[in-house]
Amino acid sequence: MDNFLYTPPSRRRMSLISLTDRAWLGSCSKLKSRMTKELRCDDVFSGCAYVSVGSDIRALMAEYMVHVRDVHRVTSPTPELRIQAMVAVRERQAHMD
Repeated sequence: MDNFLYTPPSRRRMSLISLTDRAWLGSCSKLKSRMTKELRCDDVFSGCAYVSVGSDIRALMAEYMVHVRDVHRVTSPTPELRIQAMVAVRERQAHMD
């Protein structure tokens, strides 16, 4: 067995995050899972009321690019348009029904 990465217990550092802080961070990650992503077309094309909501950024962008192609007649989006759309994505609290 290779002991290259092994650190003896006497040389290990104490964690800077206490157990209560770890519990709090864990609850934050659960809260984060209730967040969804939202993309308003008005942030990219002014005057358009289309809003796309989803939890996965890739699916959200694919859905938005279909909208851009069908409604705004942009057949080959430029990298600048894609960047502008990525910047327009916001996080929002998911509705728990």
